[in-house]
Amino acid sequence: MKKQSLLKLTLLLAASLTVMSGATIAPSLPAMNELFDQVPNAALLTKLVLTLPALFIALAAPFVGVLINRFGRLRLLYISLAIYAIAGSTGLWMNDLYDILIGRAFLGVAVGGIMTVSSTLVGDYFTGEERNSFSGLQSLFMSAGGIVFVGLGGLLADMDWRFPFAIYLFSIVVMVLVAISLVEPKDEFKNDNKAVGNNRNLPYQKIGAILATLFIAMVVFYMTPVQIPFLLQERGAESASLSGLAIAFSTIGGAIGAGFYARLKRKLSFQKLFAITFVTLALGYAIVGFGTTYVLALTGLLISGFGVGLLMPNGTVWLLEITPLPQRGTIMGLFTSALFIGQFASPILAQPLATKMGLGYTFVAMAMISGVIGIFYLVTKNNGKVEAKTSLIDNQ
Repeated sequence: MKKQSLLKLTLLLAASLTVMSGATIAPSLPAMNELFDQVPNAALLTKLVLTLPALFIALAAPFVGVLINRFGRLRLLYISLAIYAIAGSTGLWMNDLYDILIGRAFLGVAVGGIMTVSSTLVGDYFTGEERNSFSGLQSLFMSAGGIVFVGLGGLLADMDWRFPFAIYLFSIVVMVLVAISLVEPKDEFKNDNKAVGNNRNLPYQKIGAILATLFIAMVVFYMTPVQIPFLLQERGAESASLSGLAIAFSTIGGAIGAGFYARLKRKLSFQKLFAITFVTLALGYAIVGFGTTYVLALTGLLISGFGVGLLMPNGTVWLLEITPLPQRGTIMGLFTSALFIGQFASPILAQPLATKMGLGYTFVAMAMISGVIGIFYLVTKNNGKVEAKTSLIDNQ
């Protein structure tokens, strides 16, 4: 029992590393901008310190997924955790902005590895109701971790802008826990290759539809951290702390949604849970877009956050359920890539709408898109469960 608890804790802490990859150093950006103000385009480059990892996560994850199937889960996890500690802490010991940016690119590669391996191991170690419960707990842990790491990063940044970069060394602790608690499932699934078949057994259309859904959801959801500060500023709430509180409300909503996932999954299909995700996004963003007060913005963000809290565990569990074990690494790599390409693309796709319509109506437009997708999933029939006997637990 203790070993099982330690295994779960290790996977949860590994998942939390993916959240802190960007949020931790956000409070350091103003001081970095001042320090490097002589560097050409310093204002843009210091913002890239925050966003660059997302691009490299998206680029690296599919390759990590392929490598997982060839070289095993834990070997790549160790490598990713080591790169995470070295690249993530570059702000502690580097004095050139471009060197720090190179470090952030490598950090993105590391996060792509950690997230892909962690998601794959969830499918290896758990099955059925336990997988549903753990996936919800993992998303809840990530939401809570986001709040904790942003707060800790702010406290450390008040002392020195470099100090938040030290938090990335926490991956060394996770590496020790991995060595103590996790086992490599490679030998177990090698013997099962004949039973589960090859790539021809993959339901490509369904996997593609799920990945597209996750991409669209992240494009819509990332309107919150990217655009909300500007929208609130337009409406007179110019304080950075008010913007931070608003984003925190979305995170709190996400934590609540993730906490309810396992309970809702007992009663509802994957399609219906995606319907709830997009309907709540639509409702929340409509309130944000049409609302005129700060309280209404908080209400809308709490509601939209709830739906996004269901998104991650639902997408993870659905993909794990329909993917045979030997191909899980590849598919979870694409899963990670879809999420972070959506994050990276969100401001690019939203900006033309914001320029033409204004931010308020851009949120309304995103609400309409979400509503259409929500209705689609609401009327989509559940084709039944397809759960191959591919878990390590199943095979023991």
